[in-house]
Amino acid sequence: MAVLVGVDRRDPASGEQLGRGIHQSGYICYTEERRVMVLISRRDPDKDQPTFISYAGSWEIEGSTVVHIVDMATRAPWVGTRQIRHFTFEGGRLILAPPVSHDFNHDITTQRALTWERLP
Repeated sequence: MAVLVGVDRRDPASGEQLGRGIHQSGYICYTEERRVMVLISRRDPDKDQPTFISYAGSWEIEGSTVVHIVDMATRAPWVGTRQIRHFTFEGGRLILAPPVSHDFNHDITTQRALTWERLP
């Protein structure tokens, strides 16, 4: 459990992009009391203002996954859900990957991942 506790930020060196030049920045915080808070800003070059995604709740580990049980979120349908993320560590970075899912906008199956770097 203690391996996740701390604050991480989106790793700008990871090179991960969302296509069309969209960049993300953000923070994720895991506490010893098993609370999680996630803040992500997405900047799309086609829009004047960034969009924000945030949620908070509790967390638990199940094998090689961390489950975020969402209490509040900017995306209302997420409230009360279990957001499952496979986690790994590479070179001191935390990589979180949700299950493979279908991208209905592009009609393809995708595997996404976000890389986070630990803050001191």
